[in-house]
Amino acid sequence: MYAKVIRDRETFDKISGRGEVLLVDVRSPVDFRNGNVAGSVNLPLRNLINKITPLDRKTKLIMYGSTLEDVDLTSGVNYAAQLGFDKIFISDYSTIRER
Repeated sequence: MYAKVIRDRETFDKISGRGEVLLVDVRSPVDFRNGNVAGSVNLPLRNLINKITPLDRKTKLIMYGSTLEDVDLTSGVNYAAQLGFDKIFISDYSTIRER
């Protein structure tokens, strides 16, 4: 895995507050509509690559799914790393959602 895990909301706030960040929700559109982290974009795996390919590789990516074991999350991280992104963070929705 090429990503650092965010395990609490405080760490998420610290990481997301510095520099250019793209907050990516890889869950289904239905899950996204039922609740998401403010400022995130819904990019399920089938849409992810087309949307992140044109981005500056220095962009920090924070990707989250339903769980850390989410296959789409793992695959998305691998794709982003193959494209040359090196600032990739992951979490699960329940950890970083606003309470």
